[in-house]
Amino acid sequence: MPASASAYALGVGAATSSHRAMMMTLGHALLLCAVLLLEVAGIALWVHRRQVRAIERTLYCEAIALRFQAASFAVEFARRHNRADRLDEDFFARWRLSPPMIYPVSARDLGFLSSDVLDRLGYFHAQLGEARRRLVDAQASGDFASPYRLLNNLVRALNGIEPWIRGYEQRHGAPVGHDIEFAEARALLELFEDAQAEPLAHPWCWADSCMTTDSEESPHGG
Repeated sequence: MPASASAYALGVGAATSSHRAMMMTLGHALLLCAVLLLEVAGIALWVHRRQVRAIERTLYCEAIALRFQAASFAVEFARRHNRADRLDEDFFARWRLSPPMIYPVSARDLGFLSSDVLDRLGYFHAQLGEARRRLVDAQASGDFASPYRLLNNLVRALNGIEPWIRGYEQRHGAPVGHDIEFAEARALLELFEDAQAEPLAHPWCWADSCMTTDSEESPHGG
């Protein structure tokens, strides 16, 4: 074989070996990048889950406290109405509906939650907000213009938030919050509705139509 042909063959062999080595290095680099991306994605997912868990836990703790207060208020309100007791200054001094402190300042973090959680929390706080407004009006006037409307807000709020609270306790093994049975309030609300003394929905109250629970029909026919 001529010397030029041998040199050419050696050059081609060296180039092929260099190409193979480069491809192997590139393959290893791509594999390393894929592993790093998976690690980063895993860390991001872990951080996201921790954020969701922390936000839900904070909102859950506030919700069960407000639920306990609302259920207690609904029961006392129904008992006094059934006994025809006048709601005096002592009642308004002892029984209150506290505003939420955490939910209003959590707007930036609410996007981490699912749509069902957002719907139920929003509905719960909207209904309690209407109940607080009615309580303030009643305290100013000395009586409630419509007991039905306050009970309606309270019972809707309690029914709407219950599935999320129970689901959270089951998913995370949280201790079950202390419940107040508000059957008396539900029964009184049903009496009001059966008597048809009040409309079942009020167009001017946006909180009445922002969410429909599983056991309710939408007031707009939806």
